Amino acid sequence: MSVAKVLRWLDALTPPQNSGLSDEGAQEALSAARTPIQEFLKNVPSTVFRGRYGHVTMVASRTVFTAPLEWVALLLASGSTVRLKRPEAGLSIWDSWVKTAENLPLTITTERTLLHDTELVIAMGSDETIATLKEQCLTGPEFLGFGSKFSIALVTNETVIQDSKTPNDVWGRIAADVALYDTRGCMSPSIVLTTTPLHEAIPRLAHAMESANVIWPRGTISDFEGAKIRERIVLSKLVGQVVEEKAFSILGLPLHYTSTAALPRVLQVVHVDSIADMLSYVMEHAGQLSTVGTDLSDDTIFNDIAPHTRVCKLGQMQRPPILRLHDGIPWIDKLFVTT
Repeated sequence: MSVAKVLRWLDALTPPQNSGLSDEGAQEALSAARTPIQEFLKNVPSTVFRGRYGHVTMVASRTVFTAPLEWVALLLASGSTVRLKRPEAGLSIWDSWVKTAENLPLTITTERTLLHDTELVIAMGSDETIATLKEQCLTGPEFLGFGSKFSIALVTNETVIQDSKTPNDVWGRIAADVALYDTRGCMSPSIVLTTTPLHEAIPRLAHAMESANVIWPRGTISDFEGAKIRERIVLSKLVGQVVEEKAFSILGLPLHYTSTAALPRVLQVVHVDSIADMLSYVMEHAGQLSTVGTDLSDDTIFNDIAPHTRVCKLGQMQRPPILRLHDGIPWIDKLFVTT
């Protein structure tokens, strides 16, 4: 059975040694990605879980090594043949993972032109990459592309529903979301909007991020990332408040000085007067948002203003469930027959 084979394969996966994350960070990233896949597959009857496409090519970006995992695992479990196209300079752990996928129809390549002999191309990357691949697929396979998105956290001082997976306080949950993948995933919060005054929010967040770094130390920073971080800190010192530590930075800024681009363990915090201001921001940027993390006890308010955006509790921003919208697309229904 494909499901049983995939579950055995998932159990055997080990985190990479050269992902840019710390060892603790890489282990947590793999666990966060693998656990919901395992839980889903253990509870779905294989007799009613079939793929809609016989052969699928997935084009992965270099930012997060686990990003293709749920797609590849579920496609294989549903009986599809999968070819993963990884960047030449990234995701090398997948070479090892593919080798361990014995008796599963999974191959890997760094070639750029192998799109003609597949039924579906799933691609993640920059908007430019997605546009190029979409054009290449106009007269060939079906295309499903996911370009650049960003995510935000909203802190309204409401009580957060507690669980055993993440820190129980609001700021600790945000710090956990920031620490996972070192803020490189599109579901990482790049901006926090809060009704808490900055002179209270920033010290609390700094303490929480220091604690998170003890559990999941920050990994390495590329020269390019380091330059971008320094550039953003210099600007922020001119217009706002800055807490700069070795492993993280917190920037208290006016909203119009924020950037939607996330940087490793760099978090922009903005004070707003009301929840209405937060909702206005969400509405304005709904088409660009991947995930909104919130401490609101009732998040149905987002259904009308951002119907295609994933909304979740703080602390779960980078731990998405399998059954969800992925950038507005019901991906399970799109790829699989489950009844």
